[in-house]
Amino acid sequence: MAQVSLDGPSAGGMLRNSSRSSATNSNAPTNNSNTQDSVQEQTAKGIIFNVDIPDNELLGGTYIFHYTPNKVWINHIDNPSFSAAGLNYFDRIDRIDGDFFLSKGGIGLSHYSIYPTLAANIDWIFQPDINIGYTKTPTNVAFYQTKRPFTQLGYASSLKSEYQLKVAHTQNITPRWNASFDIDFINPDAIYANSQAKNSHADFTTNYYSADARYQLYAGLIWQRMIMGESGGLTSDSIFTNHSGQGSLSGLPVLDARRTVNFSQMTAFAHQSYNFVQQVQQVKQRVRYEFIDSTTIDTIYWNDTIQPADYKVLNNGVIGFDLNWNKWRHTLINANTVQSATGVLYWTNDAYSDARWDNPFKISVGTTVQYNRIFEKDSADYSLFNITPYASIVKSLWHGKLGATLEHDLGSDYADLCRRLSVNYLWTIDSLRSLTTTLTTQYAETPFYLTHYHANGLHWDHELKNTTTFKADIAYSKSNRIDWNISATRLSNHAWLSMVQTATDTFLTPMQNESPFWLIQARLIYHLKLWGWLCYDMQQMLQYSTDENQMRVPLWATKNSLYTDIPVFNKALTIQVGLDLRYHTLFYADAYSPEAGAFYHQNDVKIGNYLWGDIFVNLQLKRAVIYAKAGHLNSLWESHPNYFILPHYPGNKLGIYYGVVWKFFD
Repeated sequence: MAQVSLDGPSAGGMLRNSSRSSATNSNAPTNNSNTQDSVQEQTAKGIIFNVDIPDNELLGGTYIFHYTPNKVWINHIDNPSFSAAGLNYFDRIDRIDGDFFLSKGGIGLSHYSIYPTLAANIDWIFQPDINIGYTKTPTNVAFYQTKRPFTQLGYASSLKSEYQLKVAHTQNITPRWNASFDIDFINPDAIYANSQAKNSHADFTTNYYSADARYQLYAGLIWQRMIMGESGGLTSDSIFTNHSGQGSLSGLPVLDARRTVNFSQMTAFAHQSYNFVQQVQQVKQRVRYEFIDSTTIDTIYWNDTIQPADYKVLNNGVIGFDLNWNKWRHTLINANTVQSATGVLYWTNDAYSDARWDNPFKISVGTTVQYNRIFEKDSADYSLFNITPYASIVKSLWHGKLGATLEHDLGSDYADLCRRLSVNYLWTIDSLRSLTTTLTTQYAETPFYLTHYHANGLHWDHELKNTTTFKADIAYSKSNRIDWNISATRLSNHAWLSMVQTATDTFLTPMQNESPFWLIQARLIYHLKLWGWLCYDMQQMLQYSTDENQMRVPLWATKNSLYTDIPVFNKALTIQVGLDLRYHTLFYADAYSPEAGAFYHQNDVKIGNYLWGDIFVNLQLKRAVIYAKAGHLNSLWESHPNYFILPHYPGNKLGIYYGVVWKFFD
């Protein structure tokens, strides 16, 4: 992410890239005290003056803050890129550079990732987020600063009844105070009876920074609701497999056509920080020169001079405070609700945000305080209070950076002895290439929903042991062309949901195995220009679990996109025509339980060994993008359909999708 600077009030508060040379010049010492005072105020966080931005650069000149606790600088996000493989199809999981290889077949339906990070165990304590590809959080919404009001409109549909609608707008109320909103509606078409889904998301954000950029405020409100008539899928997968392939699938029998799952969430958050870093002139030194006048015996002359001193940075660091309130609700037959309030207080000396001065030894310390209230059926009511202090250090070396982070949860009865230690080393090979090695060890509580659950016809109370995780990861990156990483993760006391069948009953229950096992994963992302206008993007993944009873993953998964990228009419129009291919090997994928709102192990059916093919056409005319896509084209000649996305959930047949995204400044 490129660092950026803030223009002064004369530039309307517009954010803009800052270069290394201009930054160095703006920090150069000067003997003019008035000029120095002005520079001191504007460079407290690396702020420099820039010329006003002409209108023809506005489209590439919208920048955002990121709500990331412990980070106070401003990052730059390029204008929404025009790229293949679904980046302009604003369905978030319909893209090549993500972890979402499997979905339930419809735009907006929940999905299942086959690339688990295994790093979020301590965060998924209450309920797994099966909609993680669509869920908005404070970490993925945007905080803009823009010179003119900026609006983005998007509409997508298909030959069926599904549609997507997006409306986003941002504008500066004052030169340094911005307000924005982003609203998304995703309504996919039904595959079979009662399988319709609706995703609704809205976020409202604002941000403000003071004239010297030392004080910064970000705040926002997120509302979202996901309705899924999941019904648990088909009563038998063979019903779909033996289907003639003609006509609608809406009459196929499902496990329960009366049930509709409802996930709703409301989040309010705010961040405030103040930067105490100052650029000051050191104390001037008085220097005395003495000498003897050779023409006069015993006469001594002396002269006092003032020697100018260099300027230095007084790094008193940044202090920040974050607040977050969240209410999450899962409803089927009845409901369970989680309410949480979180506060984070921190200090860091990682406060100077441009290339002129890099702290060789960065320290961050803070404390997270969290209160959770869990309401379930049968008056099951739990209150959890957690205090988690943390500290991190980063030492700059001549060839890279060495860092370490330690978290320790003082916890409640349901979160004992949770701690995480991560050590990483970044080797900067050159300006384009870097190699990162990370070691992480974690001792965390079993997710709460696996120990206590009373809702939607399910109930259990289990005392499960804490999980121990060790992960080693090495990653390589070269510009925006190549990214690969290899990781090995060892888990002990791993817990999961499983369907158990007895002579008289079949029921869902948590399981745990004390035996450790390893998960080995390797991923490669490669963007390649084959020849002039011909491009190839790919993502390859290899995975292996030493105990498939505890963790199921496909051995190989791949996404590929081959497309043209042709500018015409003096680059006023860009044309892309391409092909997307996806594939993964057979494996016992986890099945979905609407009652638990989670996935569980099953041993009945394998899915995979099936190629999915899409073709697409993208047209970018100035600020508008028009696209069309034929999804799952190869279903036209499949005589024996076996294209299941998840157990009991067949994928969509051929679909024709089209839409337009229009960006403009008022």
